[in-house]
Amino acid sequence: MTYKAFPEITIPAWLEPPVPEEGEEAERGWEDTSWGNDALAKSQAYLKFDPEGEAHVITVWVNYADVSEREVPPGFQVVVDRNQDEWDNDTGITLYQGEDSEAARWAVHRYLVNWAVEGIKADIKTGWASTYPGIATAKTFSELHDYCDANILGPSEAILETFGGDYACDVMNDAHDIVNDWLANGRE
Repeated sequence: MTYKAFPEITIPAWLEPPVPEEGEEAERGWEDTSWGNDALAKSQAYLKFDPEGEAHVITVWVNYADVSEREVPPGFQVVVDRNQDEWDNDTGITLYQGEDSEAARWAVHRYLVNWAVEGIKADIKTGWASTYPGIATAKTFSELHDYCDANILGPSEAILETFGGDYACDVMNDAHDIVNDWLANGRE
């Protein structure tokens, strides 16, 4: 599969837009948002955290494999924009620049895990603790389920709705492991 505005650039497998089964609606996931006036191809994922608040746009720029065809380096650049309108990515934080597709994929994964961990911890410390007091004493992620649906804490739903499937489960399992360790170690 190649980018629509850059047919000579192959979309890395991990960035391929989801293809729905016949009669099913496609998951949102990665979208080819390349334009002919861009210097290189790009894939984006839009994650809406809540209807009135935080949204994240993750952009992965993908360049020509042949360095002599490039207008700008590098091969891959991963940028995230927080609190932006959809596809408005003028001020981003660069997570990765380099030639390695797997390193770019890992930068996205680490970012999503860290974002999930931050959100889950914030929910445990603030909003949810007043509604579900038992959360304050939970010592494991599993124990959180005794008091609430722990799988929806933080930006979990945004990640699951955007990416779905195994990828989202891998991200959330890694986040849950980190939160579990944090709870087991006295929340420090």
